Amino acid sequence: MTQPQAVMAARYDAFIDDVLAFAEGRAAALPAAVPYRFGPLRVDLQVEGTELARRLTMAIRHAARPADATEGVRVIALDGSACGRRPPTWDLPTYERRHLERLHVSPDGRRLLHHNPDTSNWTILDRQRNLAVTWTASADRLPDWEDSFPLRSILHWLSTGHDCCLAHAAVVERGGRGVLLTGRGGSGKSTTTVAALFEGLRTCGDDFVMVDQAAPGPAAYCLYDTIKLDENALARFEELRPQVANPERADDQKARVHLTDVMPDQLVASVPLIGVVQPVITDDAAPSLQPVSPGVVLRALAPTTLFLLRGEETVLADKLARLVRSLPTWQLRLTRDPRASAAYLGAWLEGQG
Repeated sequence: MTQPQAVMAARYDAFIDDVLAFAEGRAAALPAAVPYRFGPLRVDLQVEGTELARRLTMAIRHAARPADATEGVRVIALDGSACGRRPPTWDLPTYERRHLERLHVSPDGRRLLHHNPDTSNWTILDRQRNLAVTWTASADRLPDWEDSFPLRSILHWLSTGHDCCLAHAAVVERGGRGVLLTGRGGSGKSTTTVAALFEGLRTCGDDFVMVDQAAPGPAAYCLYDTIKLDENALARFEELRPQVANPERADDQKARVHLTDVMPDQLVASVPLIGVVQPVITDDAAPSLQPVSPGVVLRALAPTTLFLLRGEETVLADKLARLVRSLPTWQLRLTRDPRASAAYLGAWLEGQG
């Protein structure tokens, strides 16, 4: 690193030190941290701001756990409106391409920082100190979709030090066997997941899950209790409309339902995975599963996951590739009746025992 770059890198370290010190000072007066367990990860969360606390924890209530002997990562979440100090604007030097998207990773990978100018939100992780901070201008300024996957960046960054990773995918399970459902928007992934719940299957999540490739074999862990449906999909499941948590959402936002409130028994903490499935909408008369190459499934899984999870992209891409190579891969050819397709998938899972 040239000297000018070293000087500019030092500015990032100084800024991170200042934010962490401010956050720890605020946290000293907050109630004790609440532990949450996400597979192999434990997060101890403190939040300043009643509205921010509600929005950050609604989708992870199921993951609250008593403190155990494992070491947790302390996460301090600050609402600028509650603490009386707005987060600063971006005023840091640009000497790497990733700085153009307000993302910084220290040369040793120990510190990560991301700034969202739309919400004036900063997210910082210091691995050596096991400390993370998310600081937003106001909980009221956060977009509705943030309620679906709170702390997503922090969980992603933490997972890179383990055998696990986050995946933009769903999981359905029956008989203790699960499959990862992956696909681009509009592929039928969410609709199939919800239909599976009405057919008696269970899920680890609809939008983001954690997958772990440690022994004895690949498994999925629940991160969030949300399912999300566009208006067309919601019309297929009118039973859920009274349970929509965001009825005043914008037209371009999906309806959000929290399974903790609606189907708590069908939300599972973890499940062994026996395959990766890519749903494909067809006009076939009957649903079917057809083997496909891992590359086909990876092209459905990796691009959206990597787009939505910034920082440590190389590590994440490698984990996703290893995952699809380690499991059988199929395409699920859906019919126009999502419940029939879900029933078919459930019967197939049941027959794998």
